[in-house]
Amino acid sequence: MTTASQHASISAELYLDLMERCLTNSIYGDGYTNWEEPAVEKAYDPSLRDLGRDWPRQAHTMVGRARLRNLRQCVERAIAEGVPGDLIETGAWRGGACILMRAVLEAYEDRTRCVFVADSFEGLPIPNTDAYPPDQGDRHHTFEELSVSLEEVKANFAKYGLLDDRVVFLKGWFKDTLPRAAIERLAVLRLDGDMYESTMDALITLYDKVSAGGFVIIDDYGCIEACRKAVHDFREAQKISEPILDIDGWGVYWRKGKEVGAGASEPVALAAPVGGESPRPFWSVIVPLYNRTTYLKQCIDSVLDQDPGPQEMEILVVDDASPGDLGAFVNDVGRGRVRYIRNSTNLGLYPSTNAAIATARGRFLHILHDDDWVENGFYAKMRALVEGGRGEADVAFCMYGVLYEASGKTWSPPPFRAVSGPLGRDFLTRLALDCPLNLPAVVFRRETFERVGLFRIDLPMMADWEWYVRSAVQCAWRHEPERLAWYRFEHARQLTTSLAESFVAYRDFRKVMEIFERILPKNVAVATLLAARLQRARGYLGAAAKCLENGRADLANRNVWEALDIAEAASASPEFAELTRRPDYPRLRTEIRNAALRAFRPTDSAIATDPR
Repeated sequence: MTTASQHASISAELYLDLMERCLTNSIYGDGYTNWEEPAVEKAYDPSLRDLGRDWPRQAHTMVGRARLRNLRQCVERAIAEGVPGDLIETGAWRGGACILMRAVLEAYEDRTRCVFVADSFEGLPIPNTDAYPPDQGDRHHTFEELSVSLEEVKANFAKYGLLDDRVVFLKGWFKDTLPRAAIERLAVLRLDGDMYESTMDALITLYDKVSAGGFVIIDDYGCIEACRKAVHDFREAQKISEPILDIDGWGVYWRKGKEVGAGASEPVALAAPVGGESPRPFWSVIVPLYNRTTYLKQCIDSVLDQDPGPQEMEILVVDDASPGDLGAFVNDVGRGRVRYIRNSTNLGLYPSTNAAIATARGRFLHILHDDDWVENGFYAKMRALVEGGRGEADVAFCMYGVLYEASGKTWSPPPFRAVSGPLGRDFLTRLALDCPLNLPAVVFRRETFERVGLFRIDLPMMADWEWYVRSAVQCAWRHEPERLAWYRFEHARQLTTSLAESFVAYRDFRKVMEIFERILPKNVAVATLLAARLQRARGYLGAAAKCLENGRADLANRNVWEALDIAEAASASPEFAELTRRPDYPRLRTEIRNAALRAFRPTDSAIATDPR
């Protein structure tokens, strides 16, 4: 049964998706011109419109779907996370981006914020090259297409029923209007001034008003050198270090004082929407690959044995620049149904997976590593699960089995619930305690990556766990209790041995705990994270005993250090007591004491980051 809040979420999604289509006029597809031939009209091209590479004759924005979606997501996140402040665009043209911002406020019933629309409404200024040499040769002021009157922009707002007193127009050159504007704080600052002067004027006046966690979006960064230089000059002068994230090759954004992904050390990029108007398959099956083919045929066969056909499923094998080209082998095992993509350079597991997600066109994604496989019926049953009810799930998973190659034994965790269906909020608490999932058992609605973000690339061993919790805070999850997927333990473990010995897992765990403290609801964080740290610490102490048995006192030493570092209470655990009774423990204890006195800790610079 769909709740009232779920109905509201679905309604907002449908309304805003329709707004994007109307604002770009991708519904009727009007002709366009461009800056090279402003007087020559050409036929509608959906690929150009999606990326905002044309000047539409009738559409209310030239931003394109990708940048509109980014803007919408930024406003949605500002609302969801309570980032204080209003919204503004400097350089509005026909008003489309500002209309979308006002529509987002309407969709989420935000009655507190205003949308500021700043523009000369007379086109762009003649370059002042004495004061701003980078604008030398700029011709924007010569294009009549860029001059749109205030009356026309107001009329466009009215067409969508969004012209009211919460839309504030600032008419005139930015240097005159922005300093006098009644703006106290901003949650979203979107700059579309094209020129060095316009970009710098807006940044100098408005950047300090952007709240911590607020978004700064630059529309022309990737296509106009003067704009890009203004951004870099300002950031350098202000010592701004937040990473600049690409949107579609032209537009970029960053988050002020609070990184995307709730303040952790590396940003989380959002997946761009799928472009084009052609029908999309239901499934995209993604198989990341690096220099291993032993079990690839079994993996691919398990998918092809239930293949619903190319209209319903695309299958992508993404080779992360293996030493030799594996295209012929993949072609052979793929029976002509698999698309082989080879990265030009080795990206690493999660960056390569993110790149594959960006390529995928399916409505739902399934990520299988080369030694995983699925049972017959996986895709039919998981489709029924995600489509069940009145709205599609954001994420869903089934139970899985683990095969231990050395012994041939198998193991499966108990189901989360007895019957298929949605999971309650207690699932978030369980998910934050320790990662109970395995990637081949999970399917993802692609739009979830567009809203929640991609996998973090700075967590080579725990990016999946961090993503699960990050999405479960925001999204609806469903569960299938039947075991439909398999994970091969010893073979997969080959990928992580070097990381385990370099202690990347320990570093990742500390990072993940810091992230969870920021993004989890307070009651969940309090109830879960202390227990998560203690559980992990006891695991480290157990690993220390194993290391001593194998003659690796150095690894044992670090395991004990890490255990006590993340949870002092671990010193009262049975595992610690067992260590103290070992005949070789006094030497270990002395090493730990000496290390503490020296305040020694291995630096992260010595830690490898490639999971292979």
